[in-house]
Amino acid sequence: MAFPTRSIAPDHFLAECTLTDGAILLDVRTLEEIREDGTLPNARHLDYLDTSFEEAMESLDRLNPYYVYCDTGKRSRLVCEWMASKGFILIAYMEGGTLALRASS
Repeated sequence: MAFPTRSIAPDHFLAECTLTDGAILLDVRTLEEIREDGTLPNARHLDYLDTSFEEAMESLDRLNPYYVYCDTGKRSRLVCEWMASKGFILIAYMEGGTLALRASS
């Protein structure tokens, strides 16, 4: 059974992540993107384009709530869809990614 993937506006995304017990903020951008733009506080990094990405994702606890983001929201949406297909229960991604977050600031 696949669980639904939620898209959350950047300002609500960060608030909900902060208020959710046990939430894991997951940055799926490349190291180069992180070097250029930095990362959000307390984010765990797993590079979506790395060959070991799927293996690293398989090791995550499927019962934790995950809040996933990238630059535009495209990769994070794909990651959330993959997570849903693998039985992760509480997953959401930042609509528009960090580009939308910076634009809303």
